[in-house]
Amino acid sequence: MALPVVAGLGGLAVPIVIYLIANAGDGAAHGWGAAMSTDTAFALGVLALVGRGLPGRLRSFLLTVSVVDDIVALTVIAFAYTKNLKVVP
Repeated sequence: MALPVVAGLGGLAVPIVIYLIANAGDGAAHGWGAAMSTDTAFALGVLALVGRGLPGRLRSFLLTVSVVDDIVALTVIAFAYTKNLKVVP
């Protein structure tokens, strides 16, 4: 389980670093949170298209990476971009 979790966290960090490098010194650098969740939909789309030809363990690994990536990204976006977060409605 550690490998997909680390891969998911790496999938968050790499887009953020690329985004911050591309927007260094620009006012748009504060939008780093949006960059970290963009790869999840793409990865799941590719998995849906070619997933049947892949071994079950690899599909499971890719799905776990995507889920970890998405949950952490949404949590970070919720806390980083919300001034008044209400966890319980």
